[in-house]
Amino acid sequence: MKITVADLRRVLESPMTEPNLLLVGGRLIIVPAASLGHNPGAMTVTSRAELRAKLGEPTDAELAAHAALLGAAISILGA
Repeated sequence: MKITVADLRRVLESPMTEPNLLLVGGRLIIVPAASLGHNPGAMTVTSRAELRAKLGEPTDAELAAHAALLGAAISILGA
């Protein structure tokens, strides 16, 4: 699964309360934390809180590096 800078920017800039990036059926969606249980079989990729904790206010280069790490982790898990 390829995670992009745009995917991570969507999470960071989402108007949702506590947005999370999920992998569901081979596609990425953003849902608020309150809706995490409504997506059976989904894998949580990251959240805005997690991105802010790890990266603060990241540059595109930092997001690209983090996106590559997330994509590799998903591949290792077999998604």
